Formats: sequence, C-alpha cells, structure tokens
Amino acid sequence: MKIGISILCVALLATSSAGFVNIHILGSGVRSLGLGNSFVAVADNTEAVFVNPAGLGQLRRRQVTYTHGGVPEAHDDLGRYMVSFGMPLGLLLDYAHRGDKKEPLGLLSEQEHRLSFACEF
Repeated sequence: MKIGISILCVALLATSSAGFVNIHILGSGVRSLGLGNSFVAVADNTEAVFVNPAGLGQLRRRQVTYTHGGVPEAHDDLGRYMVSFGMPLGLLLDYAHRGDKKEPLGLLSEQEHRLSFACEF
C-alpha cells in the first residue's frame, strides 16, 4: 500500500503543465500562444507584459499588437480581443476584453476588461 501511494505521489509531482497552452489567458497574443510557456524566456515584444514584464526592455522599435479570437459555433458576440502599444522606452499600454454581451437567457454571460500600464525603471 505504501509503495502504491509513493508511486502515485511521484507521478502527480512529475506531471507538468508545460505541454499545455491556456488559450483563455486574457491578453495572450499569437506568438506567445504558439511558443507555449517558453515565451517567458523570449519575451521581446508587447506580449511580454503578461508573462515577463522585464522583456519590455528588449523592445527595439514601436510595436502595436492586436489579437482577436471568436467562437463562431457558440455565439456571435462571444470572443476576446487585445490591443497593446509598446515603445523602446519599456512603456506599454494595453486593453483587453473577453466575454459577450449580457443576456438573461444566454449560454455564457461573462465579462472581463483590463487596462494595464507597464514601464521599466
């Protein structure tokens, strides 16, 4: 019995979420989703504010990022989008939204808005 519990504990501790990408992270761009959790090491564009804000210091030019994703099978208004603007000074302005309009009989009535600001010191 003790061996079985030990094997179970080792198996649970050995698993990792590195192989999975959470597409519901608000503000994730295409590049960071494509690289999975390894974008933390790169983090050299405006998407860095979500995973590694220190990467804002690596911006070499002004960047604008826009990401939009929808779920056409579920609902016309269901989706998420993110707009961000970054400058080489390490300054970033970002607005992100996820959800759909609130309807009393809708399948999903979730709203999430975020406005963020980041700068290097």
